[in-house]
Amino acid sequence: MGEGKGEMTAYALPRIFTIEIGNTPTLVFEAQNLSEAQELCHEQWLKDELAEAKSDGAPLWDGKANLRARMARPDESALFTEAKNNGQPSDGLMLVYLIKLDGGETDEQPVDPGAFPPTRNSSASAP
Repeated sequence: MGEGKGEMTAYALPRIFTIEIGNTPTLVFEAQNLSEAQELCHEQWLKDELAEAKSDGAPLWDGKANLRARMARPDESALFTEAKNNGQPSDGLMLVYLIKLDGGETDEQPVDPGAFPPTRNSSASAP
């Protein structure tokens, strides 16, 4: 009858996703599914953080460009895994930036934790 049609919740391992700003892959993170990953694009704390963070003197997000989540490519997943393995363990959301940020993260403002409590682990992939 209805047997065998249940959802396999035990298989709900996090997957790695990338957020693109415009067409620029900007950060990678883990989420349960694409729907959850896309929700992150609408979080005000993330929009604020992307508008404040700068790369080469320009804000990462101008407040207008499209924020889009997609499955991470193998190279992006590898960067995330490396940063996760080299960072301190955390129960929150780990964001790994794919682009070099200006000035490190010394003047970072705290953000309100939402459905995705932020932790500030960025990849240090500078040469």
